[in-house]
Amino acid sequence: GHDGAGDGGRLLCRTCGHSTVIMNQIWVRHGATELESGRVCGQIDPAPLLLPEECRHLESTLAGHFGAHFQQTVAFSSPLQRCTQLARRLGFSHARSDDRLKELSFGDWEGQRWDEVPREQLVDWAGDYLIRRPPGGESLQDLQKRLQLFLDEIPADAVVIFTHGGVIRSLATLTGMSPESAMAMPVPLTSAFLRSPGGLQRLA
Repeated sequence: GHDGAGDGGRLLCRTCGHSTVIMNQIWVRHGATELESGRVCGQIDPAPLLLPEECRHLESTLAGHFGAHFQQTVAFSSPLQRCTQLARRLGFSHARSDDRLKELSFGDWEGQRWDEVPREQLVDWAGDYLIRRPPGGESLQDLQKRLQLFLDEIPADAVVIFTHGGVIRSLATLTGMSPESAMAMPVPLTSAFLRSPGGLQRLA
């Protein structure tokens, strides 16, 4: 391994002077919305509730990682307003919207209470959510495929991504975590994760 000194998204080898691009991505989950707790929320688009203390916490996290001018970092966002409005509030009005960053689609279940979803459908999906889809919705594998296409296109250096809990868990599976561990991984509202070659590390 190289003995290196950091320079933004690059690692400079002290012995040979070569510069190697490394992953320096922060993935941010949106905050709360006006949708009643306990309802299925995938790709429906309820209004966000932006809490000032949560925004200040994220500003501090981003500044601590990228520096005082963190708003100049390249940014991408799910087009759903719970992500785009958070990005704007944090100074990323330039964030590029990308449909591939949307939450998993729950199809016919969207907006229903979880306890209203037909039990046989829920049990069938939960039995193998990697390949099974809610009626009219997506499987985890569908989400992984669109997320991988996004990852293949974005810059390898400093990037901020505003997205959803299911997307961040899917990202964890693409960095080597088992689907079972990823689905059990806590991804609280307004949490932030650093993606690096070693995997995901929670920052906030």
